[in-house]
Amino acid sequence: MSPKRLLLLHEDRILGDLLREKLEMANFTVNVARSADAGLKLGGERQPDVVVLDPLLPGTSPATLIPSLRALGGEKPLPVIALPASRQLIADNASEAGATVMPRGTNLLDDL
Repeated sequence: MSPKRLLLLHEDRILGDLLREKLEMANFTVNVARSADAGLKLGGERQPDVVVLDPLLPGTSPATLIPSLRALGGEKPLPVIALPASRQLIADNASEAGATVMPRGTNLLDDL
């Protein structure tokens, strides 16, 4: 079975790289974008199977970004998983926009 293609949107280089390493060890092919614009561009080019994002990504709101990411999947909306946010309002906005919001304390790999 070939690895799933995953797009990770996370502006923090250290945390993003740690997540990328963990996901690659779990047999995902991971592309990392550090901004919303880069994520949308990379998503269109690489056609991921799933998107994992930090809902606190600067320069955009989850309510704007998530529908655009989901639309990359064409007729079958692309799954988007929002990492736990420090602010519940952001998590609520991500959920309303169509993302699956991970509760604090859950393991990302269990949800993929």
